[in-house]
Amino acid sequence: MIKMLLVDDERIIRESLIKMIPLSDLEIQLTGVCANAFEALESISDDMPEILLTDVKMPQMDGLALVERSLKMNPQMETVILSGYDEFAYAQKAISLGVREYLLKPCTKQDITDCLTRICKRIRQRKETYLMQMNNRAENVKALADALISLSINDITGRIESGEVRNLIEIYHGESLIREVYTYMVTHYEVSPDRGFAMLREAYMQDDGYITLLASWLTHLQEHPSRRKREFVIKMCRYIQEHFHEESLSLQFLADHVVHMRADYIGREFARDTGQKVSSYLLQVRMEKAKQFLEQCDDEMYVYQVAERVGLGHNPQYFSQLFKRYTGMTPKEYTKKP
Repeated sequence: MIKMLLVDDERIIRESLIKMIPLSDLEIQLTGVCANAFEALESISDDMPEILLTDVKMPQMDGLALVERSLKMNPQMETVILSGYDEFAYAQKAISLGVREYLLKPCTKQDITDCLTRICKRIRQRKETYLMQMNNRAENVKALADALISLSINDITGRIESGEVRNLIEIYHGESLIREVYTYMVTHYEVSPDRGFAMLREAYMQDDGYITLLASWLTHLQEHPSRRKREFVIKMCRYIQEHFHEESLSLQFLADHVVHMRADYIGREFARDTGQKVSSYLLQVRMEKAKQFLEQCDDEMYVYQVAERVGLGHNPQYFSQLFKRYTGMTPKEYTKKP
């Protein structure tokens, strides 16, 4: 819903406008109906409407002064001025303030509907553009953060230099994202919450130096990797669950084609986060899937077909051995169990 405030010092006009405006059709929520500009300013402060529809001639503070003050509170607010034919000077002033919609009294229901339809369209387009920009920004923040984490993981010197961080930031055009990237990385990967908050406080107390802080933090991450399951481990688990049937699936394959990190590192960290090796996890997934296939199959399904379905079709005998070791039964015995 789009929020709108209506302001007019004449009660009969306020009531008439409320009846004329198709609020539900336009998906507009009327946040307030005010008799003067002072009430309106208070309402704007509390409810932050997106549309202000106001009369021009009102006692104490006219509609243009209200518009001027309102736009200082919310520059994105759409404003509609109601005015008579003999108030051209007001129209000129309204235009100078950036008012794009001007309704002459007496106006019809169609006049108001057309005006508000245009405004609602602009507001929704603006919101969609903003959301798209925020989504793209969030994706860019994550991409740069992942690149920096990879830099830390693949570094063999034991110390990340500021120049390396600066080069990556330039590659990703992330100069405007540094603060958000730093916040994302500390909150997602920091091993100690207390230390993470302390680092955030340190960063926000200075206007620059984020590159140095990032380099320092990445070096710290090498020395103190997070104990919780990290995103690349989650990604590995998900990939194994979805591609267990592929015979080429292995630790090296995951390193080269899925997470793009060193195989020895992801193997070690996978075991640290999950409590089991990649090979054990892959075997577990394959055997559980094999059990499902055997439970669902008819008597015509052969062992080699199940082996193929779980990525072990190159050696059905080996599959049978693994299955018995895992379940205590051969595949044939498993299909005949009560």
